[in-house]
Amino acid sequence: MNSIHFSPYELKSDSQIRKGALLRITDPSGNQGYADLHQWPMDLSSVQGKISLANAQQDLEWRRQGKSAWAEFSNTRVVNNYLFTDVVSLGREELLKKVEEALDLGFRTFKVKVGRNPKDEVLLLREALAFGKGAQWRLDFNALLKPLQVQDFLDRLDSKELAQIEYVEDPCAYDLPSWSKLNKKVPLALDQAWSGPLWPWDEKWNSADDNSFQQLSFRHLIIKPALQDLARAWRWSCNKKLKVTVTSFMDHPLGVAATLQKVLDLKKYAHPAEAERLNVCGLRTLFLFEPTAFSKMIEGPGPENLHPSGSGLGFDELLKEVPWLEAT
Repeated sequence: MNSIHFSPYELKSDSQIRKGALLRITDPSGNQGYADLHQWPMDLSSVQGKISLANAQQDLEWRRQGKSAWAEFSNTRVVNNYLFTDVVSLGREELLKKVEEALDLGFRTFKVKVGRNPKDEVLLLREALAFGKGAQWRLDFNALLKPLQVQDFLDRLDSKELAQIEYVEDPCAYDLPSWSKLNKKVPLALDQAWSGPLWPWDEKWNSADDNSFQQLSFRHLIIKPALQDLARAWRWSCNKKLKVTVTSFMDHPLGVAATLQKVLDLKKYAHPAEAERLNVCGLRTLFLFEPTAFSKMIEGPGPENLHPSGSGLGFDELLKEVPWLEAT
């Protein structure tokens, strides 16, 4: 039976502190594997906890064999969007400067968090759309607004500007009529606006009990492998002819690494017709927090993540330095 140890951590920014724990499992032969559980207090019996333990077991297998998780992906590329969390606080000049810098670095997809200050946000967005022509843009409302408020926001964009919007994520709380109407104006993407306890790809899902997804009112699905079974969600999405964006959970670099490896594996081995359903990803989120030795090993300035050196998912020397506590 494997022993389990954990090490609490904090990701700090100017506006928030996100807490979680690194996990270390050790098998009877002394082989070890590591994972991130971006949850505090941690619950190893939760869906998220079980995913993290499975990630640690996979990492243990790589390390036991002396293999790097990245060895077979030297020719497989995963690129990410550039994220703006608050365009209003940046202001026009700083926003356009950052768009220009990101374009120079190779970014061609931008994601903008909106909904807290809609009137100012839409004005700045129009400036950015005009400046960043040729790029595609994602708007994430985090379900902060009512349907009519979202409609008003979108009505302030002309047809050429709307054509630059790849999708609108979680425009409002999920409900079929509102989403169906908005989805006709601009492609919608579902992330966390769905409040049900199960997802339609879960084993216990019963469409007879809940027909919320019998008629789809979105064209893109956001998947967070730290919280969801990527393989099952991907298969369901392909069957429904949806496009998929895989994102981080704004978690620890080790968690980002686990998600990156799964995306690389998916992209390399997916059927070519299905691989086209995989959008530009959203795994570049560590820049939002104070830099650490861990984050510097997986996130550079450009749109592609780095592959941490070492066995398994990497970070070998850093993981040795982490203080570990025994899980009871």
